Amino acid sequence: MLRKFSFTKNKPYIPPLLLMECLEEIFEHLKNDRAALYSCIFVNRLFCRLAIPLLWRRPFEYPNKYRFRLIRTLISCLDDNQKKLLLEKGLKVPDLPKPFFDYPKYMKGFDFFHFSEAIEKWVEGNYWTMSPPLIKNMEFIESLIGNMLFSRSNGLHIFKYYRGFGNIINYQYFADIKLYSGFSRSLSKLRTFEFQAFSYRNDNSFSAWSNLFISIANSTKSIEHLSLFIPAKAHHNQQLRDALSQLIESQTNFSSLVIDESTAKFIHEALIIKARFLKFLRVTWLKNFNLLHQLLSICQNLETLEFSQASNFENSAIDQNHLITQLSLKNLYCGDENPSPYIVSTILKMSNQNLKTLSLRNVTPEILDTIEQFCPKITHLCLKISARQFPRFITLLSGLALEHLAIENLPEESKYTSEDIKLLAQTIPLSLRYFGIKFLASSRDLMIFFKECGASLNILALYYIPKMSIDSLEQIFKYSKCIQSLKEIRFDRKIYKYYESLPPQDMEKFSVYKYNVGEARPLSYRFYVCVNKGCQQTYNEDENNDEACCHHPSPPIFHEGLKGWQCCKRRVMTFEEFQQIPGCTRGRHSSEAPKPKESTTTPKSTETKETPNISKIDENGVEVYETSTKYAPPAPQPPSQQFEKIVPPLEKEPEEDDLSIPVTAGTKCKRNACNCVYVDDATSRGEGSEAKCNHHPGTPIFHEGSKGWSCCSRKVLEFDEFLKIKGYDKRFKQTYPLYQYIDPENSKYEFLSTKIEIKLKKANGISWPSLRSDEDYMAATTFGVQGGDATVGGKNYTLATDSPLYANKQ
Repeated sequence: MLRKFSFTKNKPYIPPLLLMECLEEIFEHLKNDRAALYSCIFVNRLFCRLAIPLLWRRPFEYPNKYRFRLIRTLISCLDDNQKKLLLEKGLKVPDLPKPFFDYPKYMKGFDFFHFSEAIEKWVEGNYWTMSPPLIKNMEFIESLIGNMLFSRSNGLHIFKYYRGFGNIINYQYFADIKLYSGFSRSLSKLRTFEFQAFSYRNDNSFSAWSNLFISIANSTKSIEHLSLFIPAKAHHNQQLRDALSQLIESQTNFSSLVIDESTAKFIHEALIIKARFLKFLRVTWLKNFNLLHQLLSICQNLETLEFSQASNFENSAIDQNHLITQLSLKNLYCGDENPSPYIVSTILKMSNQNLKTLSLRNVTPEILDTIEQFCPKITHLCLKISARQFPRFITLLSGLALEHLAIENLPEESKYTSEDIKLLAQTIPLSLRYFGIKFLASSRDLMIFFKECGASLNILALYYIPKMSIDSLEQIFKYSKCIQSLKEIRFDRKIYKYYESLPPQDMEKFSVYKYNVGEARPLSYRFYVCVNKGCQQTYNEDENNDEACCHHPSPPIFHEGLKGWQCCKRRVMTFEEFQQIPGCTRGRHSSEAPKPKESTTTPKSTETKETPNISKIDENGVEVYETSTKYAPPAPQPPSQQFEKIVPPLEKEPEEDDLSIPVTAGTKCKRNACNCVYVDDATSRGEGSEAKCNHHPGTPIFHEGSKGWSCCSRKVLEFDEFLKIKGYDKRFKQTYPLYQYIDPENSKYEFLSTKIEIKLKKANGISWPSLRSDEDYMAATTFGVQGGDATVGGKNYTLATDSPLYANKQ
């Protein structure tokens, strides 16, 4: 029996193409993984075009002995005339083809110190013994490449200047950096500025720094983070103080500051003005608590505080009578081995029971008592505790709802007793999910801990094990089965390397436990708040992974009273329910707010649409890229429409409080956006310091994603920003008498985009020499109506009976 067979060539499988938006988001998650981005360059053209801008975002971010190759690449970006100038200086120009990419335009961060180091290494000189001509060549190259970088950059977000003790580039030359082509334009979007000057040549350096600060102040108002260190010998320079103060006071988004105590005193007045806007503050080399306390009393919006004491801290000079001002502090970090118990306790009392994260390298009974009394909401705790204070700490644990706990006790110190470890396991809060153990414990102690632990731990980090052996590791895995919720075990780097080096036959012993085994980072004393929409959790980088964050990847939707997220179907009515909608996407926590996409669109009337490079597979299985350019004819303009008359809603007169009714202390103001708390009659009424009520008399407006108040012109997109729109107690109101009567029914007014147009209809036909009757006017020209003779030039007035002159005399 014959069968028919058809022989056809199998077509190659064509995988579905990812949208450009998807690829961009994927690559954005790889922005800190340079090795992965470098590998993506060789995949195809599309991947290359997505990876190159991320690799060149901050080319001088990290020190690298091969960074001089960046200078070689940048020199290849110069034009022929500029390369000719290098040859005239006796410098060798690398024989490289013109790059396919314009690398300078992708630069978002510039580190001047690493940039100058790369220049030095490119000229292969020893900066302590270089001859003057060679130094001039370095300055010339720096100027040439600096001009190219700043003129071609689409805008810097980060600018760092660090001056150490071994840099040969002439200090006075840095004054000319503000003369780089496009310097002011490239800094218009600056968000972070770090200035660390540990050395200088002479007083001319102070003048150079002053000019730099003034130039930056005139170029941008958008700096969010400042890091400052000015050497003590420069604190006598008034010009430098004024320039730095001008830079700080001119910023409208200023919210983060890193500064040493000496520099803080140098610009004390400017800090006092801007302190109330700070959300993050780090003060280093603290010698006295008075300055920090003065700043904290003003920082009403501060969320995170870090401080470290100087070696010569003045314990005896501490004033024990500091006023306890209530703050909104959520995170407190101190990395000193012996911090002042008085300072720590005072700050804990000032946190107003809002503290969620605390990290200390030494605790005392006074600090433990303060935590128990004033910090009931702590969820993340990282402490170094001696064996003497450990029993007191265990009693404290029972009253805390912790999610993250890390305990440290160095091997050279006294060990915790077996009874204390057993009591710790029995007292650990049930809410705990991460536990870091950095103290010595025997195998028996670990077995007792695992059996007695009642918390549903997900991650366990071990920094010490009883013995570096397979048996010791196997015992830990065996004991850990007592905690059924445990998913991941992390070891210190030394232990983890030993675990990774085990032969395959030994690794099979651990595979049956099905734990994720990884390396524990050095015990971190810093936590972050996730900024992903719908998450807002406090996390530590050691516990961050691809499944840690449950958030909403899409923006919110507010439409016709319903609230929800674009990525979810659920819609609710109240904002409280909206905030409780659980996330729909898993990913890593992030502490960096997403940056808004820069608009590069052109007007529709002249827009030429170009489709992006699209890759497809032809019939031979070869990847082909096509670019098609299509002309889009200008869209017809709609006919102009007349403005419709807009009638504003009637404003309600603000209610006046009945002063005879008593108000209890702590009552919150009911008016929109005020949020003031009633203190007493002397403070909150009459001429009291907090008697003025700044609120919104209008109604909230939510329209097509924008949010605002009917009484204010400001509109925002994020609901958090809407809640921060400050109220006001000012309005424009003016009343004056008109020169003559008007006809109200035939008078009109019209609200336009930038003005109000008022048209008044006169009640009679006579002319008005002035709008107001209480204004002085020179003369009124009228014509007679009784004899037909005009009064222009006449000696006597011949006026009508309804003349304005008669009306004015009445």
